[in-house]
Amino acid sequence: MKLTYELWRLVAVKDGSRSTWELVGRFPNVRRAQRKIHELAGSSIVSPEEGFYWYEDREGTHTFRIEAARLEE
Repeated sequence: MKLTYELWRLVAVKDGSRSTWELVGRFPNVRRAQRKIHELAGSSIVSPEEGFYWYEDREGTHTFRIEAARLEE
């Protein structure tokens, strides 16, 4: 079973149990997905926290999650 790692960005929080996420990209490993977050953050500090990654800049707080997904063969 092959896996890919999907990087998701939080777009909107509807309420305490529902939110909207957009797919940023698929990566061959977690490290590459983390690199993409750092690339997007630029000079901002990226903080990992309970399965999420986030950073703050002039535009606000940006939150991401990385999920493993099966690759269809």
